[in-house]
Parts: sequence; C-alpha cells; structure tokens
Amino acid sequence: MPPSDIPAPTAVVPTAFAPAAPQPGPRRTVQSTPREPYLTHAADTLRLAAPISMGHLSYLAMMTATLMLFGGLAPEALAAGGLSLRMGLSTHVVAGILLCVGVLVAEAQGARETDRIPGLYWNGLYLSGVLSVVSFTWFSFGHHVLIALDQPPDVVAQTRDCLEIMRWAEPANLIRLGLMRSVLPAFGLARVLYLLTPLSLLLYAGLAWALVGGEMGLPALGWHGIPTAMVIAMTLSALAMLATVHCTRFRRQIPLARPSLATLGEIMRPGLPIGLQMTVDGLFFLAMTLLVGQLGAVALAAHQIVHNFGTICYVLAASCGDAAALRISYRRGAKAFDDAATAGYVAFVLGMAGMAVAATVIYVTPESFIGLFIDLQAPENAEILAFALSLIPLCAIYVLADGFYGVGMGLQRGLADNTFTLGLVTVSYWCLGFPIGYGLMFWADLGAPALWWGLIAGLTGIGAGTIWRYSWLSREAAEGRMPPPRRRLRPAVVTPAPVGIDHA
Repeated sequence: MPPSDIPAPTAVVPTAFAPAAPQPGPRRTVQSTPREPYLTHAADTLRLAAPISMGHLSYLAMMTATLMLFGGLAPEALAAGGLSLRMGLSTHVVAGILLCVGVLVAEAQGARETDRIPGLYWNGLYLSGVLSVVSFTWFSFGHHVLIALDQPPDVVAQTRDCLEIMRWAEPANLIRLGLMRSVLPAFGLARVLYLLTPLSLLLYAGLAWALVGGEMGLPALGWHGIPTAMVIAMTLSALAMLATVHCTRFRRQIPLARPSLATLGEIMRPGLPIGLQMTVDGLFFLAMTLLVGQLGAVALAAHQIVHNFGTICYVLAASCGDAAALRISYRRGAKAFDDAATAGYVAFVLGMAGMAVAATVIYVTPESFIGLFIDLQAPENAEILAFALSLIPLCAIYVLADGFYGVGMGLQRGLADNTFTLGLVTVSYWCLGFPIGYGLMFWADLGAPALWWGLIAGLTGIGAGTIWRYSWLSREAAEGRMPPPRRRLRPAVVTPAPVGIDHA
C-alpha cells in the first residue's frame, strides 16, 4: 500500500495527499481543493517523521556512543573525544547544502514535473563528492584553530589524532547526513532507516569495543579504535543507503544524468544559505564549547555529557521539521497554500510537545542519563557528576528552546526562505546569544551556566523569528501576494508520478 500522503506510482493521485492541479485564471485567495483535516495532517506528519528520526538517530546515537566509549577510558579522553565531535562542524556545514535536494524533489513531484528528479538526484550525488573534499581539508587542519585559541596541549594533541582518523568518513557522511537524509523520504524509501539505524549502531559499538581492547582477534588500537570503528560503520551505512536506491526497482526511475551547471545552480541557490547558516550555527556552538574548555577538563567533560542530552532530544524537533519541509514544499508545488501552512503549524505543535516531554524526563531523572557516560560510584568522577547535575535545570530549558529552533528551521526550508534564516541565525547567535553567555561568564563570573543562558537566548530568538516569518509568508501565499515557489530554469515537462514519495 503506498504511503497515505504520497502520489501512487500511477497517474492517479490520492486526494488526501495532493490537491488537484491548479486551473488557469487569476490568483485565488483560497486553494481550490478541500482542506485536509488537522488529524490527517498530524497522523501523516508523524508517519513521515518517524523514519526520518531514525536517520537523525543514526548519527546522534553514534555521537552518544562515542562519548560513552571515550568516557569509559578517562576524563581527558572524554574531553578530547567530545571536542573532536564539535570540531567536525564541517560535516554539517556542507551536508546542509545537500538537504535542499529532497525538498526540490518534493516540489517537483507536487508540480508533476517528475522529469527533473533524475537530474536533481545525480547532481546532488556529484556535489556530495566535491563537498567531501572541503570537509576532509577542515578535518586535516582544524586542530590549528585549537592551538591558536590556547586550548590545553594534551587535549589538542588527542583531538588532532582523532580528527585525522575521522576525516576518512567524510564522503560517507555527506551521503548519509546530507543527500540521503532528505532524498530517501522523498523517494518513499525512508522505512529502510528502521533497520539500518540499529544495525549501524551495533556494528559501530561492537567494532569500537573490539578495536580498543584487541578483542575477537582484532588489533588493540586503544582509544584510536573508536574513530576507526566510526569510519568503518559510517562507510558501510552510506553504501547500504546507495544500494537501497540503486539496487532496487527504483533505479529505473532515476536514469543516469550528466553533471549540469544549471541543475547544480538550482541546488546551490537554496542550499548555499543553508550551508552558511550551519556554518554560523557550528561556529557558535564550537565557540561556546571552547569557552567552557577554558574552565578545565572537568567542566568540559560535564558540559559535553549534559549538552549531549539536548542533542539527542533534538531528534524529536528536527524530524518534525524535516517532515514539515517536505510536506510544505509538495503542497506549495501543487499551489495548495492553505494546506501548506497548516502542515507547518501542526508539525510545530507536535515537535514542541515531544520536546516538552523530553525536557521533563531529563529534569526528573538526570542520574540515569549521566550514568550512561561515567561510573557514578567512581571517586575520580565525583567532580564531573556534581558539575553535570548543576547544569541539568538549564539543560531542560535548553531542550525546549532547541525544539523551537529545530521545527522552525524545517518550516523555513519548506518555504525556501533560507536567506532570511541565515540572517536571523547570524544576528540571534552572535548579537544575542554570544554576548549574553560571554558577558555573564566573565563579567558576572557565573561560569559555565552563563554559557547555557547564552545558548538558550540564541535558540529562542531564532525559533521566535522563524515562526513569525513562516506565519507571515504563509498568509501572503494564501492571499496570492507571493511569486511562485521557484522560478523554473526551463519549461517543465509534466509527467505522471513514477513512484510514491514518502511525504506523509
């Protein structure tokens, strides 16, 4: 049975998903097809968000497992391992450029311009290869930034060694976290993530354990075995995703397309602002982490542990945001602007509800989470435990602010309003969040909690700005005062949908 909200692999499109093609004539203030019920929006959003969340968890669970593995060695190793993950910001920067490929595919499907889909996919794949070189270069030389910022020499040395291993996973990371994160749901193949995510995590954890201690006949690499296992697991995961697309019947729907400057430009125009926004985002969080590092290895380790709680919870908001981006883009392509607006609001409510539950759980049972990373009974971990517990109330507030941010960013991607988002993120982080965190830390002498207030302020500002902007643009579109979703580069050939796209 095809997904309820996606066109079936025939020329007949279920009314529940796709409104009828717009008729010629003057702009309308109301869409011509019946509006979808709120419960239908909610159910279909959750159906799409669930497999998308597995894609997010695939990476975030590996981050969590990495911190747990490093934490089982020594506090210094945990500090270096967490810093290595933060220094890997280039992965998210360049992967962000590729996120728009799935959104463009969804828009093409909604507008019945399916002949554009092979070119979008293949040029997205070519672009991921080019961008992996950029990220590889950052991993190779990024440790010089830590030296310039006067980080502890022993932590810098371990971080450099870790990054030099992790860089070999970048081609796979851009396929997994950039292209496939948005394309698999758009191709109706997101359900494979239900199987792939736990298998990848089990493979990574098992390999890391074996390589650290030399188990199962493998060489004993010490802590170097952790990033080595990460490279192997992520590469195999990316290959499995590619096989899902190219070794199934779906390959007939995406015949090989040559590199095209026009199509690459079509991807880069909305994608580059997303990549730049993630650059600003990554630099902000890296700067905050480096400021905590000035307080010592104990403070840095505790910060990494508690911040990771928020990172895991972010899956709930980000998956709803990603689902909203696809559903909004499809309906905009079909000129169903009222339903496009409702899809975003429903996703926002669902995402924030999930984050509220997560924040409550963290606040009520913090020791159960901290115990995943360190031995709570070990005397050498007493300082880290006390420091981490002091940050838990702020972490609960941070989770709510992060949810505001995560869903709001997805809504903006669905509207292709990425340039505004780039400006909003820059101003909110560096003109609001950073001054508050830095000022309270050094001028008010509040220590690490001050930086958490800065994080909360920055994220809240972004969330409020995106929701306001989304509401305004949605009204403009519904009342016919906005241009079409995207200017076409060439006349479109309208063909029936070749396969169900998973846009619940």
